[in-house]
Amino acid sequence: MSALVSALFTKICYGEFMKKLSTYLFLILLSFFINQNSFSKDMATWGPTGSTCKDLKPFLDTEEGKLLVESEIRGFLNGLNLQSYINDTSIRMKVVNYNSTTFALEYLINYCRRNPDGAALMGILDYFESLPEFKD
Repeated sequence: MSALVSALFTKICYGEFMKKLSTYLFLILLSFFINQNSFSKDMATWGPTGSTCKDLKPFLDTEEGKLLVESEIRGFLNGLNLQSYINDTSIRMKVVNYNSTTFALEYLINYCRRNPDGAALMGILDYFESLPEFKD
């Protein structure tokens, strides 16, 4: 009986269940961290890019943080492109994948160097405006 309990305990602790559980816990804790450090009632978005450039800086100190910011940039550009088209079907959509996500991140970093007290969101909007229009 104890061998069965031991085998069950090992399967729970080291199996797929534990991997999934630890992943979910990590994502939940990460969302608390992002919302706590990046939320501002005066900004239009949540997350690292939802505050000032100064507040964005700690996220750029780690590879995970950079990946998170790149993901936010990608999602924001896609959403803005589609929403712009939904609001006015006569506009030309932007080619949001014209550059790499790394290039877009560097663009935002350069924007924030020039505007440390500015909103990171404005840097992304500036980048969006620099993109070429999609040709039919």
